[in-house]
Amino acid sequence: MELRINPVKNTVVINGRLVTGRVRWEVACLGLLIRGDYRDPARACGAAKLQSELAMRGQRSVLNRKQLSRLWDSLQGMFKAVGCEADFVERFGFGLRTRTVGPWWWRVLPDDVVQIDENDEDASESVRTILPGLAISGDMGHSVQLCRQLLIVHGTLFDGNHAGALHLLDECELWREATPELHGLRLLRSMEARISSRDFVGAERSLKQLRELNEAYPLAQIYLSSASAISEQRVRYAMSPMELYGSIAQALHPSILQAPSQCRLEIDSFSRSRGFSLAALCERRWIDEFVATQGREVALQHLRLGCEYSFAAIYGFLVNLQYEHVQYACANLAYLLQRAYLLGLHTDSHTIFSWYCLAQAWLNRFELPDNTIWEYIFLGDLWLYSPEVRPQFSHLSGGAEWDGLRPDQLHFYQRSWQRAQELAEPRQMVHAALNLYHFARLATLNDEMVNAQLHLQTLFDSHPQVKEILLAEGYVLPDEK
Repeated sequence: MELRINPVKNTVVINGRLVTGRVRWEVACLGLLIRGDYRDPARACGAAKLQSELAMRGQRSVLNRKQLSRLWDSLQGMFKAVGCEADFVERFGFGLRTRTVGPWWWRVLPDDVVQIDENDEDASESVRTILPGLAISGDMGHSVQLCRQLLIVHGTLFDGNHAGALHLLDECELWREATPELHGLRLLRSMEARISSRDFVGAERSLKQLRELNEAYPLAQIYLSSASAISEQRVRYAMSPMELYGSIAQALHPSILQAPSQCRLEIDSFSRSRGFSLAALCERRWIDEFVATQGREVALQHLRLGCEYSFAAIYGFLVNLQYEHVQYACANLAYLLQRAYLLGLHTDSHTIFSWYCLAQAWLNRFELPDNTIWEYIFLGDLWLYSPEVRPQFSHLSGGAEWDGLRPDQLHFYQRSWQRAQELAEPRQMVHAALNLYHFARLATLNDEMVNAQLHLQTLFDSHPQVKEILLAEGYVLPDEK
């Protein structure tokens, strides 16, 4: 029998005849059984794995037995429709109870030819199953809210207010929008707060829930299993350090003394998250370069992928308590959305400001160092080159949401230039001087404008390649007027 399976389109070509599923996940489940080599009762796919696969593909709730029954009946009906029901029955197997409980398997017979084709996915769909995220729906508004809630949680833990943090980590309407892996992070932080307040019963309860979640959701397991394993020993050490230290050390040795693999590159979750962050920057560059020639729909796919990478980076940095990198990722996501806005791919300028606000909030809450001024450069660009958004920022900055230097004031650009000089990185210096020039010109501050122009000329003389980059990016330079 020849099968060509497309889980994205929910279609199977069976011996040359195309059949489309009538419910949502028939072909995805068939693909899982074949791709995972779940071939017999000894190597069968359990319910947790099946539900996890569907969750990563977008199924928001666990399928019940009635829904699973319809799914398998529909898959069998697809084979029946082309006269291959007997072939289906010969290959499809399930546990001793019923096929609504599992486990399940699929025997690929010696003469079978099977191809799994997922090439019809768009750019963002092709990686969604391996990227951690924030909101299960991918909704930008919910992602902002969840990141802000996590800022409050981590700030409260940072202050040593464990009771307050536990209250924030309790079930609430907002957490229902979280991805399974973000729920896992919530449980991990809850367990840590309970250890610190010596609530060992509560810590064990959170640990048990986290283990169950890790078993059901591979992404959570990838990012949280080692942390939960270490935390399990931390609970034991906090309870009885004198009595249990020997067994704790013995439990830790297999993992902490294991040499890295020599046959493939090992990547820790922090480095992986930095990779996600860099990949998001590359998607922004792709949009800038190709939107005019590749068209709006393709550019929107790359925009979605850039957002997915950004969410994955933020999640990984939160797992590793890397608040400075969370701030950078929020600012870079704001700029990705900003570039898309300027290129006409969306019209939601409020969300851009929301991510800039969030980046500023992480900076202020943890008193992070200004090791880069790109955030100020990006925000200055938005205010200077998009006059239609200025009233919105003026409204935003009048409330408590914005707590930082304001791009409608000269000091914002002066401080950016001062810090750029301290950092001595040519590209940031050029951008800061250029923004200072344009603001001074807009505000008719002639002395500031002349000084900024002199700074630019000096920098261009020293770093001509930076000028070439700016021109390629479409910036208007003083000597071009």
